[in-house]
Amino acid sequence: MAGNENKILVAAPITATNAEIVQACLDAFGRGDTDTILNACAENVDVIFTGDQSIIPYAGQWKGKTRVAEYFRAISESVDVLKWNPQHYIGSGDRVAASGTMDLRVKATGKTITDTPWAVHFTVGNGKLTGWQVYTDTAAAEKAFTATSKASG
Repeated sequence: MAGNENKILVAAPITATNAEIVQACLDAFGRGDTDTILNACAENVDVIFTGDQSIIPYAGQWKGKTRVAEYFRAISESVDVLKWNPQHYIGSGDRVAASGTMDLRVKATGKTITDTPWAVHFTVGNGKLTGWQVYTDTAAAEKAFTATSKASG
């Protein structure tokens, strides 16, 4: 190996791709680890979950880390996530789309929502989540939140 003794190898810092950031956050959500998600958020993060705010406690627009923490608290106080199954990630530039399925149980009614598809459109800037919008079957969620019986299904 003559001639190689004085070579210094310098590795570039390893940075996560935007899709890897999103995947790590969705995995954290499945574990109930919202601190990891909040740490990955920019200060001015903007979250939108469509639906009737008078029925779904976490529906609406949530701006800033403090409000997004309230969003996650509203989720944990109102539903049990029984299954969280992220399946696909597609990224282009600062945008990442993810989709999967979930099962939820509404704590107030005991009603479950099963195999519900979801998609989330994320924006990432400078390695931080700057926003996302959730797309799911809000009609099924609203029905589960307004059910009067404790029966599931």
